[in-house]
Amino acid sequence: MIREWETTNNNERIGIIALTASILRESIERFLLSECDCHLGKPFDKSMLMKVMFTVINGQKCIL
Repeated sequence: MIREWETTNNNERIGIIALTASILRESIERFLLSECDCHLGKPFDKSMLMKVMFTVINGQKCIL
């Protein structure tokens, strides 16, 4: 819905990071297929979150 809204309203892409307790590959793939820019599974620390945020903000591909 967010990506559709962005397109419909000619808005810039909003970075979306899925923060979840699941680290199963199929869960991560599901989030990325739903157009999230990155997935970060628990537990994570502040430095990991900051790295992901800066990556997404800069429009780079998130690979963890």
